This record gives sequence, C-alpha cells and structure tokens, in this order.
Amino acid sequence: MRERGADTVHRAEDVHVDDAAHLRGRHLFDERPLRDRGVVDPDVDAAEAIGRLARDALDVVPSRHVRGNRESLRAFGFQLAQHASQSVAAAAGDHDARAATRERERGRMPDAARAAGDHHDRVLQIALHALQWSKTRAAAILRAFMTRLERMVLRIAVCVAGALLMGLEISAFRIIGKSFGAALRETTAVISVFLAAMSIGYWAGGRAGDRWPRPSALVTTLLGAAISCFCVPWIDAWVSPRIAASSFSPATHAFLAASALFVLPTILLAATSPIAVRLFATSTGSSGSNAGSISAISTAGSIAGSVVTAFFLIDWLASINRTVIVVGLGAALTAAMIAIVSLQHRVVASLMSAAVVIVIAAAFAGSRSIDRSLLAPLANTRVVYTGDSPYHHITVRDRGPLRELSFDISIQTRMLRADPYGPGAAYTDLPHVSKLLRPNVKRILLIGIGGGTMPRHFIRYYDDTAIDAVDVDPLIVDVARRYFGLPSDPRLRIHIADGRQFLKRSNEKWDLIIIDAYTTNRYGDTIPAHLTTREFFREAGSHLTPGGIFHFHCAFHRTALLPAIENTMRAEFPHVAQMRGEILGSDAPLLEDRDAVLQRAQSLPPRIRATADSALRQLTTVAPSSGALVLTDDYAPVDLLARRR
Repeated sequence: MRERGADTVHRAEDVHVDDAAHLRGRHLFDERPLRDRGVVDPDVDAAEAIGRLARDALDVVPSRHVRGNRESLRAFGFQLAQHASQSVAAAAGDHDARAATRERERGRMPDAARAAGDHHDRVLQIALHALQWSKTRAAAILRAFMTRLERMVLRIAVCVAGALLMGLEISAFRIIGKSFGAALRETTAVISVFLAAMSIGYWAGGRAGDRWPRPSALVTTLLGAAISCFCVPWIDAWVSPRIAASSFSPATHAFLAASALFVLPTILLAATSPIAVRLFATSTGSSGSNAGSISAISTAGSIAGSVVTAFFLIDWLASINRTVIVVGLGAALTAAMIAIVSLQHRVVASLMSAAVVIVIAAAFAGSRSIDRSLLAPLANTRVVYTGDSPYHHITVRDRGPLRELSFDISIQTRMLRADPYGPGAAYTDLPHVSKLLRPNVKRILLIGIGGGTMPRHFIRYYDDTAIDAVDVDPLIVDVARRYFGLPSDPRLRIHIADGRQFLKRSNEKWDLIIIDAYTTNRYGDTIPAHLTTREFFREAGSHLTPGGIFHFHCAFHRTALLPAIENTMRAEFPHVAQMRGEILGSDAPLLEDRDAVLQRAQSLPPRIRATADSALRQLTTVAPSSGALVLTDDYAPVDLLARRR
C-alpha cells in the first residue's frame, strides 16, 4: 500500500489535459464509507490508511491543472502524508495504554454493545481528521490554479495597467500645466505626487492580494480606477481655479492640484501589479520568478503607454480631457476582460463592467464639447476653440471686438476681428523697427508663430520680403490659419520644429532673425531657457548675413531677466541696443541716422509709424555689465530672474 500511494504521487506529473476528469457530482471526501465499514482488521497497517488518503487527495485535483503545477502537487501530497503520520504517532501512546487496560479486563464478561472494531475507533478518527484537512488543502490548491487563458489575461491586464498609469501621468503634466504652468517645479510636483501614490498603491495592492486572492479584487480595482479617471476633468474644472485663487503659496499649487486629481486613480492602477503577483503565486518556490515576470510586463506596458500617449494619442484626440477619459475607458475594458474570463459569476460581473464601459464611452463620444463646457465663463466672451497639444492647452476666445489666443493661462495674441491688420498686442509693431534699420532686409526668420501677427504684417507691408516661420507646435499653426488669418503665400514658409534645432540643421542665412517664442508656467509667460543662452545666440549669429540683426523680444523688461539677456547678447554681438524690452544685436552699428530711418516709415500705416518713432527715440546702446548674469546652457535660471524686479 505504501508503494502504491507513493507511486500515485510520483505519476501525478504525467497527467495531461486530454485525460482530465471532471469533478461534477463527486464526493471524494464523503466520510460515510469509513463510518460504515464495520469490523476493522486489527492487523491493518496505519500506513495503508495514509496511502489511501494521499491517493484520494491527489485524485481530487482535476488533471487539467496538474501539468503546470507539479511542484505544488508534490508538496501537497507530502504535507498530507506528514500530517496523517503525525496524527497516528501522537495517538500511538494512547492506543498502547488502552490495550494494556483491556488485558486487565480480560476476566470480565464481554459487553455485547461494543462492536468488534471499536478498539480501533481512534484510527478511524485520525483518518477522518486527515481527510477533512486534505479537503481544505486541496480546495486551496484548486483556487490557486489557473488556466492558461486566465494567466494570459492577467498578464495582459498588468501590461495595460502599466500603460494606462504612464498615460495618466503624461496627461497630468498637461492638465497641471494649463492651470499652473509647466516649469521645473510643476513638473517635479507631478512626478512626486505620482511616485508617492504608486508607493501607496503597491503596498495596498499587496495587502488586498493577500486578503482577497481572487480575480474579483483585480476587477474591482480596475473599475475604481476607471471611474476615478472619468471624474478627473470635472474635478479639475472645480478644484484648480480655487487652488489658483487661494492664499496658499504658488509653490504648493501644483502639489495640491495633482494630489486632488491623480492620487486615487494612481493608487488603484498601481495596485494591480501586486494583486496579480499574489494570484500567480501558487508556491513559494516560484514567487520570485512570478514577481519578476509581473514587474517586467508592467514596465514594458509603461514604456508603451508613454510613447503612445506622448507621440500619438494626445495629437490624435487633440484634447487632454479626452485622453484621460480614454485611460479610464481602457481600465474599464480591462476589468471587463478579466471578469468574462475568470470570475465565477461571469454574467453579473460582465454586466457591471459593461455598464461602466458604456458610461465612459458615451462621455468620450460627447467629450468634444467637454473642454468648452468646463471652461470658467468670462464676461462678454465666447469660446471659439479649445484644444490640447503636447505643448499647450490652446483656447481661442472672442472678447468684445477682439479675438484672443491663449496658451494655458496666458494670452499670447490679440486681433481685431473686423480688421486683422489693425492694432493688437502692442509689441507686435516693434519688429518693424529692425526692418527700418536695415532697409535691405529680404529674408526673415521668425521663431515662434503664435497667432501669426508678425508674418501676416510683413507679408502685407513688404513686397520684397520672404519669411521662414518656425514653431514647435503644429496645432498652433493650424489655429493661426483657421482663426487668425495666417496667409497661405509663396513668400511664407512654415516649419514645424524647435527653433534651436532648426538652426542647427540649417545651412541658410537670413538678414533678420526674430525670437518671439514663449510658453507658460505658474507665473504666466516664460521663455524657453534653451533659447536664451550664449550658445544659442552664437548659433543664431552664424546664420545672419553681414550687418544682419538678431531681434529678441523680452516681455520681462521690468525684471532681472532683461539685463541678463542683454549681457548674454553682448557677449556674442559687438553691437547691442534695447528699446521697450526689444533687444537687438548685430555685427554692425544699429543706429546712425534716426531721421533717415523715420523717413522710411512713411509708407507704413500711421499706427506703425507712431510706434516706430517712439521706439527709435528710446533705442539705447547696451554697455557690458559686470553685475548681470551671462546665461549659458549649463545655467539659465529664466524663471527665477523673471520673478526678480
């Protein structure tokens, strides 16, 4: 019997899926056959019972689970045999004592009420106890075993959750950026909040996996993540304006907003990996490989989610709010997939998941109007367009007679709807001064298009001028054409590229280079730091024709940033002058005859003539300054200097 029981355990690993036996209607742990056996041979070896228990316990496991879980079955068989053996050994002393007592009672008359096998009732109790223990352990193993399909679905779910988590984080940069800016501190705030929430999610997921080691825990977690992602746009519309208007320090605004919007969905998405690790853990011998495999799958999903979101999804949807809703939709669909494959109550779970999917999908289908509906209403304004790009949250509003273009929280362009060439932002007339200073300017490079005011004016007023306009954001160019009359003209060439990279790749030269590139942070407008450094100015100077002008628009002419840019340009250009925050650099003198320059302005509209006259009177030479900072690629604290008066 011992050999037969051991042989059964040994041959369990050879069972194949095709030989699977169904357990429906079977009661292998029914105790009645043991109770009704009647007389027990007093010479039966206890090991025979142990062997029989081991065979029955192994037979209870469906053979379709055996092939991939041999080690767990061997361990179970060994534990069962060990448990029964210990029970028999513990009872041996008691059995011997009872035998001695019966020897002393041999002289007494036999009790007819006692069955012939009652002196072995302890052995039967041991067998029943071992069977009950084996039933519990076998049920635990059955719960731990999963089919190949279930394992594949769980791996897919982990990969998708990693992708959704990174998609949510990238969306968070833009959502926080449109209300509080996208400078270094805001970026750091978003990263810190996500890392903290992910740590909590990993811990909570581990605890949840230990307490509820079943697929329903994963389904519930993903559905919670879907619902919380779905709510983000509305929470943002309510919370962010109040945080921005609060008395809290501006340095804390991004932390507070990111926490309110993204802590809960991040915790829930991060919790999926440890729950999946627990579901895969059928034995301690494979826990390390399971954890490593799940981590690798999650990381691969995160990489894919980052690339797809940043390079495709945001551009395709043209809306950060819609992107976040897509993240929620992905979580809901993943939960539905797990429910259909793994849960016992598939119909109920599938219906619940489908309901969440339908709600989120309906919101997505109608979310082209979400951005407009969530915007805070302003007096005497009408939202014409709103959209998101990888760089800006773009809004076009009609305010009275004006049309305005905003990047995130800052207005970039104003235009009279009735007169696209009329007065707009005052500074847009100042670049005409550089053209007047160098009447032979034929080719102009403009870095930063915005609403297209400068190229629109130059194309109209100077017939002999060709313009190359560069902007990093293709959506801005599209908005400028559709809403601000950016012309389609053979003399105007549009380039979608970073301004500095465009210059590095180009071999061309221009007579006038204008820098009007801005982005936003929590303080409002800011200049991309890599377009303010000495190295960039040197690169730009190499693309100027002899006597050409480098024209830098600095909106921060009342801050410490203006003298820093002046000093940096002075390090690269022999002649530097400044007027109203417009800094000009050249290898030739900039102003020799003011009256001759004003005479050239007679062909321009009166408004531009007046602007040129006033600016020329304020044009002053910039002398080297030992106290001002020279901005370099190594250190260019643009945001810090822009805050100093």
